[in-house]
Formats: sequence, structure tokens, C-alpha cells
Amino acid sequence: MKLFPDIVRDINGPKTNSQSAFDFLNRSKRLRECDIRTRLENWFSRYPEDEKNRLVKEFGLKNNENKFHSTFFELALHELLINLDYKVTVHPQLSDTEKNPDFLAEISSDDGFYMEAIHFPGKSDKERGQETIIDNIKDDLNERINSPDFFINVDINGNATTQPRRNAYIPNLQRFIDDQDYSAVSQASSAGKSRESAPHVYKHEDMRLKFSLIPKPESQRGSDSIRNIGIVSEFKWSNRHATFRDKIQKKGKRYGILNRPFIISVNHLHLMDRIDIEQVLFGNEEYILRHSPNGSISENNLVSERRLKGLWTKSDGPKYRRISGVLVVCGLNPWVTSEAGIRLYQNPWATHPCPSSLSRLPQAVVRNKQFCYEEGESLQSLLRMQ
Repeated sequence: MKLFPDIVRDINGPKTNSQSAFDFLNRSKRLRECDIRTRLENWFSRYPEDEKNRLVKEFGLKNNENKFHSTFFELALHELLINLDYKVTVHPQLSDTEKNPDFLAEISSDDGFYMEAIHFPGKSDKERGQETIIDNIKDDLNERINSPDFFINVDINGNATTQPRRNAYIPNLQRFIDDQDYSAVSQASSAGKSRESAPHVYKHEDMRLKFSLIPKPESQRGSDSIRNIGIVSEFKWSNRHATFRDKIQKKGKRYGILNRPFIISVNHLHLMDRIDIEQVLFGNEEYILRHSPNGSISENNLVSERRLKGLWTKSDGPKYRRISGVLVVCGLNPWVTSEAGIRLYQNPWATHPCPSSLSRLPQAVVRNKQFCYEEGESLQSLLRMQ
């Protein structure tokens, strides 16, 4: 069995905005995608035979980007664990529940742990729906607009719940572009007056699209290989910290009390820095100004402490001690590997601490009430991609 079906690859260009990741990766004949397919097939060859059929179905599930990325992460974690010399059981049976964690990793009978994988795109269902609408608009602008002389910039404000009808904005936008004089727009742009020309505006529900034009360089005018899209600007708020915390919290309750360490692995496609993760797990850092007995104040009186409102820390004592650690992977997908990072954040109050056999991983541990970051092997080295 193979992860990718044997088909005629018919795409030699970039992925469109609305195209699914699996469809593009499966159909592309570019060298980069060919190399990715080869690597993933090698990983898949080491996956347990009785789990391969499920993995293939979930990986190629139509129009489900979240399932594609979560299945890819599951495949990558399996490869990581066997490269760390673990014997890996996929979906092991537990004695007290019919639910199954993703992996049981063992080196010996007394050195092993359970692991659960979470793909965290950093976006809610509502945000992903909005993104789909915008991706379709981008494809419309690239595929249905004739703009040989100008790049199209789009400034997006507000949200919509439905897709704008093409015939409601494409013909008017095309007329707007056709009416523009390349020389006049170029001169205004060179003089820094491009903002003085009125943009084309389209409103749909609570979404406002403002289109403006940038002259293409003479060498690119009329080229069919140059996309119309110039810049797409969006403004929105997102509470990713709370969603990140909630996903870990939900998994921490799922299997009850286990007799081995339990590690939750999270692949966060939008990079989070150390401070973000520390705040989710341990609480926000705050500075407290303390007075000396004589009433004087100096910089020595300014101390840093954490508000005990993280996932693992509450004012009445440690919480979620059944979670031994959180393995955070940032930015890993089939196309991005060299920039992706990995670090194991150990829970200092865990009932079952993280096993020492994971020492090859970069670590974040607490010693004397201070965070200590210990370097280890890179994710690329651990996945043998170097």
C-alpha cells in the first residue's frame, strides 16, 4: 500500500489559494513535491501495517485541510519516535477506557510513555471559514480578471459568512481596471501619489474589499505567468493562547489516570515563542515593586513573578499532574521542515515525570523556580532530513 496513488501528475506550477494541500501535493510534478512524496512514502513504509489503511483514507480526505495536517503530524511523530529507538504501538489498548491514545512508545518494559498528537492550526472554525472565502476571492482575481498592466492589491476589513458572487464584483472590477491608464498610474506611483486615485470598493455582508492597482514593471506587462494578486491585507484579532490551552486541557482529561508518563504533542502551524508557551502552561509573568523596610525603592525591589493561572499552576496548587510534558513543534508541514522547531516542556509536578530517554530532545525544565532551556538535537536531525 502507498500513501499517494499512482496517477499522472499534471501540475507544473504553484498551488492555487483554494486548492487542497493533498490535491496539490498528489498532482504536482515539480521536483520539490516529488521529493516530499518520496520522503513521506519512506515514513509510511515504517508505519504499522494494520493502521495504514486508516492513515491513507484520513490523509487524502477530500476538502479537509485539518485532517491532512493532523495525519501528516501523526506520521512525522511516528517517524520521530522510531528514530529515537522506541518500539511504537499505534492506538494502544487501555484497561480502564475504550479510548485509545495515539502512541505507546517503549524502550523497555519500565521505560515508556503514552503520547497524544494535536494539530493546532491556530485558527477557529469561524476563522478557517473566513480564510476559505478569502482564498476563493484570491483565485477569482488571479484566474478571472485580465490585468496585463497592473498588480491588484486587496485591503479586506470585516467578515462574511457566505462567498461573494463572482458576477456581483468581477465585471465591475474588470471595468475599473480597463479604465485605468498605465502611464498615468505609473507617473502617480513614481511621484508617491498612488493613494490619491480612488480605489474600487465592493461590500458583501460585513466584509469590505478595497481594490487598488500597482503598475507592473515593463518586463512583466502582458505576461501570462505573472499572477494578478499583489498584496492582500487583513485585520483581525485572534485569541490563540486560550485555544492552545483548551486543546491541551481537553486531551489531559481524555484518558483518566494512566500508569505511565503521558506526553501531549502539539504541532502549531503559526510560530509561538517561548513566552507564549510559558504563559499557557505556567501563567503570565508580572513585575512586582516591593518597598524596602526603610521605605526606599531601588531596582532591586522590582522582582519578576508569575501569576499562578496557567494550565499547570493554580493558586491552590498544581493541576493536571497526569500530563508529564507538552512537546511543542512549531511550523512543521510537508513543505516547511528546516525552519520548524521542537521542544519538550516538562511538567515539574507530574505524577509520572518525562522519561530520561527523551533527553535528545531540546528541553524546557524548571529548576529552583527558574526556567532552564537545554539544547538538544534539531527536529531535522531527529527526522533524518539532514
